[in-house]
Amino acid sequence: MDLNLKKKYIKYKQKYLKMQTKLIGGSYTINSSGIEKTQTLYEYPEFSILSDKSIGSGGSGSVKLGIIIKCSINPDLINKKVAIKAFFKDTHFSSEQRQQYEKQKMLTFGLDEVDRLVIDPQIATLYFDIKNGPLKDNLIYEYGGKTFDKYYNDSTVCNLENNKRIMIQLFKILFELAQRDNMHNDIKTVNITYDINDTNEVNIKLIDFGSSMSISKLNDGSENFRRRINMKTPETIYNFLNSNGLTDKFFEVNGTIGGKNYNIFNKWYYYPFISIVCYLFTGIEYSTGNPARINELIGKIYPFDDIVLKKKLLGVLLDNKNIIQFITENIKPEFHSYLDHLIELINLVCIGSPSERNNEHNIIEFLEKL
Repeated sequence: MDLNLKKKYIKYKQKYLKMQTKLIGGSYTINSSGIEKTQTLYEYPEFSILSDKSIGSGGSGSVKLGIIIKCSINPDLINKKVAIKAFFKDTHFSSEQRQQYEKQKMLTFGLDEVDRLVIDPQIATLYFDIKNGPLKDNLIYEYGGKTFDKYYNDSTVCNLENNKRIMIQLFKILFELAQRDNMHNDIKTVNITYDINDTNEVNIKLIDFGSSMSISKLNDGSENFRRRINMKTPETIYNFLNSNGLTDKFFEVNGTIGGKNYNIFNKWYYYPFISIVCYLFTGIEYSTGNPARINELIGKIYPFDDIVLKKKLLGVLLDNKNIIQFITENIKPEFHSYLDHLIELINLVCIGSPSERNNEHNIIEFLEKL
């Protein structure tokens, strides 16, 4: 090898290894004033971002795609794609309050640290918290890729091997978060992103932790779902009914799960996980997202009564025949030979009583053998 080329190679390799061992990401608080130099260029003393494309909007804010073109605070962030999240204000909360609420959720569960570089390969990292200038009250996140609602129609990557890869990744992410006391509480395809590596393999990241709740506080009753639930799981619905003083009467009448403790949230993600599995093989989420197929099974309730809705929802959710029939009727033809494995997985994961659900490691072992 040419000596100069060898020197360049060694220099590049050393830089690469340094980057691998150095944590890149984290939350830098930016207090300086920046300028909107053009409609697409934002300049601050610490960084400059080029952005011109909207990539989504939800209940709390809107998101634009950008790229960091300068960064004195951390040169390793140059050329990183970012998701620029602006927050809506309403009659109850300012955009700043919404922004700080979401950031606090990241801090609470150890997903971010103020002015310290933090990275997690399976969670979109928070880069900047902007206090002034044209991006005031924005949070700048690492761009994790396309939102997962686009995956099923992406014929270049939607295949059995990637589906199996995604199932393992998603379950492990949610299991890891549970160890950190985190109930993400808003699992759906638009809150998962995916990227494709050089060998056409898909890697996913989880985004949007603004609805997160503490598992330990839900377990001890210091937090509850009295007002509303985000996720359709037996424990969240039970908690909602119980917090409104309605579970005892309902379970006596229903007779299916009475007497068991459903206020255990350590394995809260089992049912949402299966909903995303359904999406992988049918293109339709079963119980997550909006619309979810389970809503059609419940039917319209007139006049609308939220308590009646939750009781019907729980009954449908607890009967695995419903989800097995759904996936059997809607599975993509090229995945049909895999159907028996999926039915086995559904019966392994979807067990109504949290205390009777299978051990997480057993499920991971099952997924890895599929």
